[in-house]
Amino acid sequence: MSKKKGKKTSAKSDEKKALDPVVDPIQALQDRLAAVEEQLAQFALREGPVGPQGPAGPAGPQGDPGPAGPKGDPGAPGRKGDTGSTGPAGPAGPAGPAGATGATGATGAKGSAGPQGPKGPAGPQGPKGSAGAPGSSGESGVTT
Repeated sequence: MSKKKGKKTSAKSDEKKALDPVVDPIQALQDRLAAVEEQLAQFALREGPVGPQGPAGPAGPQGDPGPAGPKGDPGAPGRKGDTGSTGPAGPAGPAGPAGATGATGATGAKGSAGPQGPKGPAGPQGPKGSAGAPGSSGESGVTT
C-alpha cells in the first residue's frame, strides 16, 4: 500500500509561504520611483540665481592616437627656384663657315701732303735736239 505524502508536503510548503514575506517586484519599483520623484520635487523647489562657474578640473590623461587618415590629394606645384651660379665655360666648338663679303665702304677724305722726299739720282741724258736757226753774223774777230 502506498503512503500519501501529498498532504504533509503541501502543509509544509504552505507554512513556508506564510513565513516568507511576498515581495512584488512591480510594487518595489513603484516605491523607488516615488522616492526619486520626492527628491526631484525638493530640488525643483530650490530656485535662486545661478551660482558662479566653478574652476576647471585637471586635464584627463591623453588618449591613444587614432588610426592614420587616408592620403590626401597632391598639392599645387611649388614656385621655380632661384637661378644657380654660372658654370665653367665649355670647350670651343669648330669654326663656322666664312660669311659673305660685305659692301665696299665710302671713300675717305684726302689726307694732308707729307714732307718732300730727298732728291733722286740724275736721270739719263736726253736725245739730241734739232738744229737751231743760224745766228747773226758778227764782227770778225782777230785772234790773238
